[in-house]
Amino acid sequence: MSYLDESIIAIKNESKRLEKLDISHTVEIDNELYDFGRRKILDDLMSLLLPTSFTDMADNIAAVKYPSQHRPDQILTNESGTINFIFNHLEDFALTKESLPELIMKLRAVNKTLNPADVSISSGELQGVYFFDYRGYGLDADVYNFCYVLSINKALLLGGFNCPYDIYKDWKTVVHQIVQSIEIECM
Repeated sequence: MSYLDESIIAIKNESKRLEKLDISHTVEIDNELYDFGRRKILDDLMSLLLPTSFTDMADNIAAVKYPSQHRPDQILTNESGTINFIFNHLEDFALTKESLPELIMKLRAVNKTLNPADVSISSGELQGVYFFDYRGYGLDADVYNFCYVLSINKALLLGGFNCPYDIYKDWKTVVHQIVQSIEIECM
């Protein structure tokens, strides 16, 4: 009987946790408060709800954090630079909405080949946006990564999110809501 009680309590606690992570209100994660507002990104190509306190990452910091010459087109970050939203619009990469599930699986496979120690968490689809997420290993800390793709004007939008792994559960819930808030501005 006590197992049933423990299960009911766990379900109630999870429900309360999820209620507190509704981005239509102020959200608290890891003792930080975040308000969300609609923000246009990638030269007004699309908009989505994002933390209002996040700013564009400085170029010199982006060059260190994302050392590839193919770093994201736009990186929004918190003040400490530990939580990031990334956006790439690849106009030369023609695709259809029907090809997105296959593309996300290929990206997931490439990531696993390049980083075999990474641990896959999940993959799926949120209102036409395909994603996968995984635990990555950095030099100083484990990192939660969320990658997603969608088609905008038959071109690829590759988006992502990363944060310290120890706070990923709350952020994962929030990131799902953010992805579901995407509105395409240019059709």
